[in-house]
Amino acid sequence: MDVHIEHPETVGSVRRLRDGRLVESRDGRLSRSSYPHSAVLSEVLVRSPDSVVPLSDSGLAVLCSLGDGGTVSDVIGSTGLSQPTVSRKIRQFRGLSMVRGEGGGYLINGSVWPEVAELARQYSLFLRFSDPELPPGSESYGLCRGRKVFSSPSDLPLSRTAFSVYDRYGIDFYPGLNYYCTGDGDVGPQEVFEHSLAVCPAGGWRVRMMTLVFYLKFRGELEDGGGRAMSEIGRVLSGERVDGWVPLGEILERAVMYGVDHGKKIRGDLLPDGRARRRARPQDGPVPHRGRGAHAFGPQGRHQGP
Repeated sequence: MDVHIEHPETVGSVRRLRDGRLVESRDGRLSRSSYPHSAVLSEVLVRSPDSVVPLSDSGLAVLCSLGDGGTVSDVIGSTGLSQPTVSRKIRQFRGLSMVRGEGGGYLINGSVWPEVAELARQYSLFLRFSDPELPPGSESYGLCRGRKVFSSPSDLPLSRTAFSVYDRYGIDFYPGLNYYCTGDGDVGPQEVFEHSLAVCPAGGWRVRMMTLVFYLKFRGELEDGGGRAMSEIGRVLSGERVDGWVPLGEILERAVMYGVDHGKKIRGDLLPDGRARRRARPQDGPVPHRGRGAHAFGPQGRHQGP
């Protein structure tokens, strides 16, 4: 394919394609890259040339965020895109039956478009281990409130988050990797929890269990993190056996080790959809709206309340 890469109107598009390892360019010619997601993308475009519309620009990011299903809010949280952009892309995908509605959210229509499901899977794998904005050797877990969450075996001079700062909250846990986030400044407990949730889908049972322990310890101070992992937490706390999660009894035993008082009925702290129910303590009066990080935690992120 011959293109004039020096033309300003094509430079940005070609750069994005190259950064995503979708194409390779040499001497003014573009060719498909050798990465698996590039080959699957070609299959999708051959089957439906019109799919270039939803897949262009931020389309692939939206598609990947729907790999396990999600709402518009979930996609916004994981991609950082605006609500109009996300809604427009989902509408375009639905117009080609690539995405379908399910349970108040959306899911890739793998029964009709197995190629699209495979494209999302392969591109998600690429992004996890090949994000050009992250240090080499990093594993990316997506975007949370504008900050990319990732892990690395290296000790980096960056903001630590998730399990790497649990010791600040009285939870001693060595995850085997260092967890970081982009951006300046320390993270607060709400971000620590949300970043832990972001790791859960790719993490093992230990990180999921410790995420739930953190939630149980500070559930009166945390807002709903949203997403699939939060939904699964609600199911676990209701007593349901959920694949990939330790049973509730074992989690509560571990929680006691970290001073978690679960004497209250766990189920009473959850709404029917699994979201945390805010409860006012009699001595506190009504629970005010808490902004991000503005909880009963001191400036160093340590819990200051009882």
